[in-house]
Amino acid sequence: MGYVGTWPWRVFLDASSRLTPRTARWGSPGAYDPLEKQVVNLYQEANISDGFVDHSGTIEDLVTSLWKVPLVHHPGEVFSYGLSADVLGRLVEVLSGQTFDAYLRDHIFEPLGMADTYFCLPPEKASRLVSLYKSGENGLIEAEGDFQDGAFFYSSTFPLSKPCTYFSGGGGLVSTAEDYAIFLQMLLNGGKLNGHQLLSPTTVHLMTIDHLDEIPFGVLYPGSGGFGLGFGLHGSQEESGEIYSEGSYYWLGLFNTKFWVDPEQELIGIMLNQMNPFTRDLETRFEALTYQAIVE
Repeated sequence: MGYVGTWPWRVFLDASSRLTPRTARWGSPGAYDPLEKQVVNLYQEANISDGFVDHSGTIEDLVTSLWKVPLVHHPGEVFSYGLSADVLGRLVEVLSGQTFDAYLRDHIFEPLGMADTYFCLPPEKASRLVSLYKSGENGLIEAEGDFQDGAFFYSSTFPLSKPCTYFSGGGGLVSTAEDYAIFLQMLLNGGKLNGHQLLSPTTVHLMTIDHLDEIPFGVLYPGSGGFGLGFGLHGSQEESGEIYSEGSYYWLGLFNTKFWVDPEQELIGIMLNQMNPFTRDLETRFEALTYQAIVE
């Protein structure tokens, strides 16, 4: 098992059945400017969690604290990482009357047959959590304990936290490659899988078209097609220099994970390495081999 999702997903289990989570950071990738650092310090003082550390609070507590902390940018000026998806997770709780983990289980995971996806692993599956790795003097070494990477804080064992009360709307799930493939296949199918219509085709379309307009989005790829409702969008091959078909959408994880969906080729791709720092080398090779295998 490992992490999957928006930013870092972690993986659990062995290569055939491990689980993987995702993570979201505070602030933007790359430059960690003084203003951003000041805001992150305020987040720490307010005990606001990014969802990837041992934390006994809830996302209700998050929303109660978050409105008191200033934004790094004015809304609509810059694309930047933040905790807006966590706030949406709390909105789901308010509207549904369920905790966010229960809502995801009842309305997404169980209908799709995603039997290995959790915020916190049950004891009988804890041994399947894979290790995280980081750079050492002589290569990769196992990462243990708590870590800070710029504006992002994480624990190597947060999916084992007790009590399990913090269900981040923007990350923190652990899953397997198989479960994640099920979820992506549902999106590729226009919101339907195994007889369950979770989303309408119109909703999937709205999620996978650009909503930034003139707001710059170049934090990950040159020639990007912008950002939808939860997905980065690949631009044209001429502008981006990438191999994906136009209309493909994707996201990355801090622990060297990535997924993408290519509707034109009816293709999904999932790469779940579990190491930091992030490198595009493996990603680029994986993508090239994938598209080279298409012969019709």
